[in-house]
Amino acid sequence: MKNLIELILTSLILGACQTNEESNWTTLLDKDLTHWNRYLSYKHQLGYDGTVPKDETGKEIQPIGLNPEGYDVFSATEENNEPILKVSGEIYGCVITKQEYKITISAYRLNGEIRSTTRAKTC
Repeated sequence: MKNLIELILTSLILGACQTNEESNWTTLLDKDLTHWNRYLSYKHQLGYDGTVPKDETGKEIQPIGLNPEGYDVFSATEENNEPILKVSGEIYGCVITKQEYKITISAYRLNGEIRSTTRAKTC
């Protein structure tokens, strides 16, 4: 959960980046997440302790990887005309901007809200 909160806060900070010192903002969240790479590591298993999981023979399982097709762990939507990044949470991962941004402390303002839902876990 701590990693999820860190991911969301990082996303909110990056979402506030400016393209220059004027007020020309770059909106990073769109419905297709076109400005983001998505990295997925491993599907959650009960008792997961953060180490590389192994298969039944003891061989390390490879992470899912960068921008995999068919996984909707990260999605974007809009509520009250505000972009929202949704994270399903069943697979460890992160979103990374495709472009680098220079963040000047005085050039952004962070406003955020974190919502958490409780889901039944299945394995």
